[in-house]
Amino acid sequence: MVVSTVLIGALSACNSGDKKSGADAAAAPSGAAASAGASAGGSAGGSAPAAGAKDLDPKAALAASAAVMEKAGNAKLVMTGATPDDSGTGLFAWKSPQALELSVQDEGKETKVLFAGDVMYVGVDAEMGAMFPGKKWLKLDPKAGSAAPGMEDLNAFGSMLQLLNPAVELAANAQAGKLSKVGPEKVDGVDTVHYKSTIAAKDLVAAMTGLSDALKASVLKELTSTGTESTMDFWINAQGELVQMGGTDLSPGKGAASAAANAVTTLKYTDLGKAAVPAAPPAGEVADMSELLKSLGTS
Repeated sequence: MVVSTVLIGALSACNSGDKKSGADAAAAPSGAAASAGASAGGSAGGSAPAAGAKDLDPKAALAASAAVMEKAGNAKLVMTGATPDDSGTGLFAWKSPQALELSVQDEGKETKVLFAGDVMYVGVDAEMGAMFPGKKWLKLDPKAGSAAPGMEDLNAFGSMLQLLNPAVELAANAQAGKLSKVGPEKVDGVDTVHYKSTIAAKDLVAAMTGLSDALKASVLKELTSTGTESTMDFWINAQGELVQMGGTDLSPGKGAASAAANAVTTLKYTDLGKAAVPAAPPAGEVADMSELLKSLGTS
């Protein structure tokens, strides 16, 4: 998935030795969600659609759900891809201050990844513990380490967070997608209505208002690694909450195995507005990758 492409690229960087911050970028698209919600006849504050929401046309349903998700601001996240390395569980806060904590698989081992603001942290496992005694997290700051060999991909994690953001995805597809209603379906026992959208990558990025040109270019590069269009599926419940999202714009890029190149990854959001918001770890638990690279003379 695009998410995995950026995430695994960042993890690989870790294992190998006037831009907007990620938090600013996450806050900026709220205008798109607000305008989308207004076009649906709802408020940008995220008022739940009326009981007849299942009868909304696809554009109105996605726009109203964008407002609901924007108001919720956070959730528990379950990510399921074609392989264990494309899957994970965690916590995501898409309102500022933006943060994401995921437990993912990396070459068969569980790895914890934390994004707080515009900084990435990777959990120190037993193998890395010898290099960083007493530390629980390795800090990878794209601003401090962008010049280091192999760390360039860290600058792309802002695009990953945009693609995970349900309010951004819903608003963008409501505005620019070719939409259809698949029909009622249950997701984990919950009644939902399934909607499908096909959207040009350039239109998806254009609908992400408020992003810096650099971040837009990063998102577009990732999206077009497998084609010029994305197909997205949204499962929305009677309260206008996005229960599940899936699509090919979340699928592996060119570096993935060809069999998985067009695989669909699904994201499930639960405990909307009630999930714990991840925070940056205490300084005493953190080792700084940029300092290590400087000491080794590689930056």
